[in-house]
Amino acid sequence: MTIVEDPNPELASDLSTLSPPNSYGSIVLGDTFDRLHDGHRLFLKAAAELARDRIVVGVCDGPMISKKQVWTLLLLCFLYVQILI
Repeated sequence: MTIVEDPNPELASDLSTLSPPNSYGSIVLGDTFDRLHDGHRLFLKAAAELARDRIVVGVCDGPMISKKQVWTLLLLCFLYVQILI
């Protein structure tokens, strides 16, 4: 995993506690992914660097998406995925 030095030392954590690449057989993560942004990309990239075998991505629905502006579009995507499965 590439580490970029934090310009704000007050926010820096102990880097010795970070896991090396390929440290975990499986990584499981989840979010609404309603709008893919840089935070999501970093989240997924970190998972890809840490996982040896697989990454399981859960996409939230129900109460987690009901407050999102585009929740109806997200609901349609969930229904489409269910049809494909």
